[in-house]
Amino acid sequence: MTEPSKILLVDDELEILQIFQELLEDEGYAVRGAQSGEEAIALFKGNGADVVVTDIRMPGMSGLDVLRTVKSIDDKVEVIVLTGHASIEVAISALKSDGAFDFLTKPLDRLEDLLIPIEKAIANRRLVQENADLLEELSRRQLHLEKYNKALRHTKRELEMSRYRYEDLYNQAPVGYLSIDAQGQVVDVNRTAPTMLGYKKTQMRDKALADFMAPGENTDGDFHPEGLMDHGPNSSEVQMIRSNGEVFYAHLESLAILKADGSIDQVRMTINDVTQQKQVELALKESERRYRSFVENFKGIAFCLEEDGAPVFYHGAVEETTGYSETDLVNSRPGWEVLIHPEELELVKSRRQILSATADQGIAHEYRIRHRNRQWRWVREHVQCLQKRTITNASSRGSYSISRSTSSSRPSTWKAENSMPSPRWPQGLPISLTIRWPG
Repeated sequence: MTEPSKILLVDDELEILQIFQELLEDEGYAVRGAQSGEEAIALFKGNGADVVVTDIRMPGMSGLDVLRTVKSIDDKVEVIVLTGHASIEVAISALKSDGAFDFLTKPLDRLEDLLIPIEKAIANRRLVQENADLLEELSRRQLHLEKYNKALRHTKRELEMSRYRYEDLYNQAPVGYLSIDAQGQVVDVNRTAPTMLGYKKTQMRDKALADFMAPGENTDGDFHPEGLMDHGPNSSEVQMIRSNGEVFYAHLESLAILKADGSIDQVRMTINDVTQQKQVELALKESERRYRSFVENFKGIAFCLEEDGAPVFYHGAVEETTGYSETDLVNSRPGWEVLIHPEELELVKSRRQILSATADQGIAHEYRIRHRNRQWRWVREHVQCLQKRTITNASSRGSYSISRSTSSSRPSTWKAENSMPSPRWPQGLPISLTIRWPG
């Protein structure tokens, strides 16, 4: 829905202001009134207006001052001045020198006499704005066109200068080169393209580019010269099909070459077989999926501590093993060390402190933790400390833990160990793993 045009009325006589405002609001305009020039300027600065209707003679700021001020803020605003018979010369001067759109003499013979000049003023403002918008758009498009044509002319000159060198490079290039006419037919190829697609060079000529696209690719628009031209230089990854029916991934780069009249002469295109890269990408995604599945289905507790013992995260069967949630432990309500049996707490701390000075080394030890239900449980913890290395020094970054939770009694098959081989993790990313031991 179109917003109503905004009218600003300025008159020091409140009765006249109210009559005009009621008339214009009945006509569907958005009207605001001001009883002084100063108030009118404040309203105009706040929300603007399409048309300003102002009395000329007012205490303080005159109507001519209002006219000049609003024009200095928005030169496209239309101003209609109201004047008595004695001020007609002033009004005519405002029309000629100050840019007023029209003037009316007071008192008006009919209230409706105000509507016609306002309608004309609004129509004129819209026309001026449309012309300004068109000129701006034309200037922008002309600048864009000049830049684009300049790039094309430069490309054409470069091609002419390197024509003889291009012939050898064109045929020996490791990527396929195709030239396509304005109808989408292949008119020339280098030696690589037929080998890549499994055709002879003569077999590819006069075929449509769409003939080499795998089923399902958009062959109606994007791969027609007109479609390629719409986007300028074009880059895309598609599936193509060889003569033996084998589908492969290809990366396409294309550029439309124009004639002097601006119509399409040819589209130059390169085809690069990226099947191996795509397979690596898909394998990586599968590896990430498996890793994510491992983490999401991990049944133990994984946790990481900073050098000062502050928790980074806890993950896994935290509540099952300790009775507390991951959030409780990260927020130290309670902290992990609070759960450790007092008889073993100092030993655990001392071993971790010793470990923090030896990067990439690990220890494994057993100790008891207290479950939320106040029962003691034995855990076996594998800890590894990594360092965040710099060129000049190495500082401790945090510790990694791998532990197994047991039942309330200590298994006879386990013995405390001062050190043992630990998993090696990427440097700079502290990770801890705690694996729940089946109880």
